[in-house]
Parts: sequence; C-alpha cells; structure tokens
Amino acid sequence: MGEIVWRSILPRIISVLFAGLWSLAPLGLTIGASPSQASSPQDEGYEYIVDAEDGTLYFAKVETKIAGTVVIKMRVINDPDTEDKDYTMIKAFKCRERLVKGDGQWNPVKKSSVGAYMLDFGC
Repeated sequence: MGEIVWRSILPRIISVLFAGLWSLAPLGLTIGASPSQASSPQDEGYEYIVDAEDGTLYFAKVETKIAGTVVIKMRVINDPDTEDKDYTMIKAFKCRERLVKGDGQWNPVKKSSVGAYMLDFGC
C-alpha cells in the first residue's frame, strides 16, 4: 500500500518543486543583470572636463544654449568635501561676459577654476 501512495503523490511533489524552482528563475536573472557599479559618465553623454588636485573628477554636457548663455549639467565624482561621492548639478554661464549664475546673481568666473573649464567647454 505504501508503494501505491508514493506513486500517486510523487508526481505532485515533483511538479510543485519544479514550479517552485521556475518561479525563482526571474529573480535570479534580475539579480544577475543588475549593474554592480554606477554607470559611466560617458555612457550618459557627459564629456570629461578636468580633475581637481583633491581627486574630484568633473564631467559635463550642454543642456541648452540660448544666445550667449549656456546651461551645463555637471557630474561630479569622488568629491572628498561631500558625503555623496557621485552627484550632478546644473549651472548657467554667460559666455561673452564670462559669468556664472550662483546665489541668484551673475558672478565672474575665476581663472583656473572648474567654472573656467566649464565655460570654455560650453562656449
């Protein structure tokens, strides 16, 4: 009698186990396909601009350019002065006047600053 019970139950057990394993397959594929690190700035359309003495890397792309004003999106990587080591920011520059918008007003861009590199890149 025990053999008859196993013959009737065994196919059910196998089908349940098999279905359970298949239900885990998408999870395994998702984990395997997830990136192990942040995407490359170049993959997102940024161009390398400069690296600072403290090791901070600056990348940029032009968001828009209207008349003599350019809006640049910057990606900053490995900034030791912030907790977030990979972040973006957007700045507006007036090309001819060499000004940057900050704190609600236009300020001169200092020579040899990251802003000067961004201005040269965008303008």
